Amino acid sequence: MLTSTFYPTIGGAEFMALELTKGLAARGFAVSFFAPEKSVTPISWQEWKEQIEMHPVLTMTSAIGIVISAYRILRILTAQALCAIHLHFAFPTGLVALPLGLIKRLPIVVTSHGSDIQKSDIVAYGSRRKRIKSVLTRVILNHAAIHVVVSKAMVPDALAAGSSREKIRVIYPGVRDAPMHRVRRPEALRALGIFPRDFVILFLGRMVAKKAPEDLIKAAPIIIENVRNAKIIIAGDGPELARLQHLVADSGLGDRVKFPGKITDADKGMLLDRCNVFVIPSIVEGTPHALLEALAFGKPVVATNIPSFVEILSHRKDAILVPVQSPEKLADAVIQTAKKIRRISRAPRQINTFNIDRMVESYIKVYEEVTKASS
Repeated sequence: MLTSTFYPTIGGAEFMALELTKGLAARGFAVSFFAPEKSVTPISWQEWKEQIEMHPVLTMTSAIGIVISAYRILRILTAQALCAIHLHFAFPTGLVALPLGLIKRLPIVVTSHGSDIQKSDIVAYGSRRKRIKSVLTRVILNHAAIHVVVSKAMVPDALAAGSSREKIRVIYPGVRDAPMHRVRRPEALRALGIFPRDFVILFLGRMVAKKAPEDLIKAAPIIIENVRNAKIIIAGDGPELARLQHLVADSGLGDRVKFPGKITDADKGMLLDRCNVFVIPSIVEGTPHALLEALAFGKPVVATNIPSFVEILSHRKDAILVPVQSPEKLADAVIQTAKKIRRISRAPRQINTFNIDRMVESYIKVYEEVTKASS
């Protein structure tokens, strides 16, 4: 297993890689996991240390670093009998995995989470916007035995990136059931400025342009004017965080819009449990983990009307869907949702399609498929 990102970076791709590896170990597979040099091993990994070898040795920032990474992997795996190579993101991990696969004559499975095959000129998103990266991604996908995407909406992106329809498989991410990570900590909520009377609107994700947290900030004055005791929580870390904080400070909304910053898994469960509405105004996505968790908690959702969201959300049933980059309509949807949910209660939703066990078993079928084909 190779990934170009891992803990302490926390997001859907990192969670999926962790839970998949743990699920494979629980079913008797021996897994060698290769991650960037600065990665740390999550505490939840420790119980699997006899079946999972964690190697934070990848250096993906230069051509020399990629060569060094390939050498390190080959040296570690020389004495091991491998069945397949699984990489998360076709680029840049494919630059290391491809020569390894050719030398060891191993099938390669690629999982694309978004940035390696999707692109958006609106927010300058996606590695394929650079010609050399686009060419390298095409080469890597051409040599992959199976190409997994995390939503049906990503299939056109996969084809445009150089994959072929016969090798594409859709495997949705898995999330834990809400009761497994529900955390009630009133004192921690008070420390974040959240009180029992507050109507909490939550954004949870990386502070990057493609997720458009700025649109929620632009919608905030309208929401606050119409929703009594509204408190907007924008949780997560990323390159846009400082700019967004300044934007809120300049608007005078500092007491109603809060930035907890980078949060722990326990804090995430606490915020999902406490929030009244979950908002995700993304411009482009695969299948974001935070959205699936919000559904598992039974939270009403306001989301943008993009293909990957339409795939899993029903307008005015699971969510209100609005156009991208439309703060006014986003605000109106939050206000409508607030008026509605004051009259009803919602139970956690059973989302079997996004179950971790289902995800792991789907990947095992993929591994069986590629190993049979290569034998």
